[in-house]
Amino acid sequence: MRPVRLYKIHEIFYSLQGEGANTGMPAVFVRFSGCNLSCPFCDTINTGGVDLTADEIYELAGGMGKNKRVIFTGGEPLIQLSDEILNKFIDWWIGIETNGTFEIPGGLDWVTVSPKEDLHPSITKVNEIRCIIQKGTPLPSGLPDADYYYLSPLFSDMEVKQKDLQWAINLCLENPGWRLSTQNHKYWGIR
Repeated sequence: MRPVRLYKIHEIFYSLQGEGANTGMPAVFVRFSGCNLSCPFCDTINTGGVDLTADEIYELAGGMGKNKRVIFTGGEPLIQLSDEILNKFIDWWIGIETNGTFEIPGGLDWVTVSPKEDLHPSITKVNEIRCIIQKGTPLPSGLPDADYYYLSPLFSDMEVKQKDLQWAINLCLENPGWRLSTQNHKYWGIR
């Protein structure tokens, strides 16, 4: 008998997507614990969490909301996300939010990459790129092909500094292929 694999999960919750092309879309968010990067501006607690099996993750997610949409996020979900979990959600719309340093599995309906370091060489096409910037950050280059490109001004605690927001706005105005995306869920007071 094979041992049951456990996954470290920070939280599972039902909410509205607060960023990017799917802003306002209801989904179940499965937030994995742990990340391979240590970004100083990260707003996610990447330690702790509970150990759950793929069945438990699916049961918890299935008991939330009225739709069959799941977004795997983190930390960095691709450290732990497996075919075992993806197969549980096979009849759901599946999205992922990743830093792009790992190969992206097949079977996903939506891939959002928020690059902070060099991307995995296999990543050549995604649905959405979301780059976090602050005043003085240059427009990113060398990115894979995407349907949408977003600049997200850095949130500090629960607010955006005006100088960072204005910088992002100006970059979007000067580079019409880019759009502005703020963390609306923080303004709305939800996760």
